[in-house]
Amino acid sequence: MTRAEMTRQAHAALHMAMERPERARIGRKIFALAHALDDYKALDPAAMLWEAGLPLFRDETDPDEAMLIAAAERVETAAGALIAAMSAPAAKSGTEDEKQNAVAGVAVK
Repeated sequence: MTRAEMTRQAHAALHMAMERPERARIGRKIFALAHALDDYKALDPAAMLWEAGLPLFRDETDPDEAMLIAAAERVETAAGALIAAMSAPAAKSGTEDEKQNAVAGVAVK
């Protein structure tokens, strides 16, 4: 899979997650993927456009390859974590924030 395909699939996963009823439970992972995609898009603005698959429509300037690879790896990691969280059984009640607060001993209101 190319980086362009991976970022488009991660972008699609983000939108799917935001439409799910249990999105509060996976909120941190949604935000992590959104931020990773924003970072990647800052390096390659056309990354998530349909034109990204058509080189003749792309700008001729290439972003720094090493930075682009690192950003793509962050997107892939965040997308994997989000997809895993969406696949987890809904039996685990409470949002991520509530669970982290409970572990840290912070009162949840």
